[in-house]
Amino acid sequence: MKHSFYIFTNGRQSIRYCKMSLDEQSCKIDPILVENKKLDEGYNDILDNGKAKFFVKIDDDFLFHSRAMEYIVNSINKNPNYVLYSYLLWDIRKLKILQSVKAYNRKLLNKYKIRFRADPVGKVDQTFLKDIAKLPNCRYADSSVVAVHAQCCKDDISLHNEVWNKKILKYRHIKDPRFPIEQQYRDREQLVNKCNARGNTRFNKYLKGKGIR
Repeated sequence: MKHSFYIFTNGRQSIRYCKMSLDEQSCKIDPILVENKKLDEGYNDILDNGKAKFFVKIDDDFLFHSRAMEYIVNSINKNPNYVLYSYLLWDIRKLKILQSVKAYNRKLLNKYKIRFRADPVGKVDQTFLKDIAKLPNCRYADSSVVAVHAQCCKDDISLHNEVWNKKILKYRHIKDPRFPIEQQYRDREQLVNKCNARGNTRFNKYLKGKGIR
């Protein structure tokens, strides 16, 4: 197995729509659930026990374009010697493009003995970027938008807030989403396509090359 896909979840309702978007991918994938684990523990378990050379980390509120995984796998296969691969999201709540969907070269991380370390809040991104900064080919940063970051219902936001230090979550007021998640799911393809067309991203060019755009 060359690529594997992991959904990190703590039981939010949005996972239903995340999984639906993965079921509709143009290339068949079989995502593995990582349930109710701290980020560093989940990541390091994949490093220790995963079988694939590369793995994609998915949050349970990501709603993917139907060609996203095909595109991500293709870009990894064409650039196989990077440690980290990152792609962008359209955030429904903030109405702007944000970081990021990430994929990792598990083989290289184990070769360099890189482990995921949690910061005081429990997140791993900044400590990880610091740890890989001096490695050759540390990051393949793609400005393509591949998914929508859903704005979740009140119950999901409350559940999410329980995970993180509330000191950094003052802006996360619990209120109804701008659009029902069902509509966010239906509109995800159009939203992602608009973002990529505006920036003429690699994903946009990839789809045009396939005669899809």
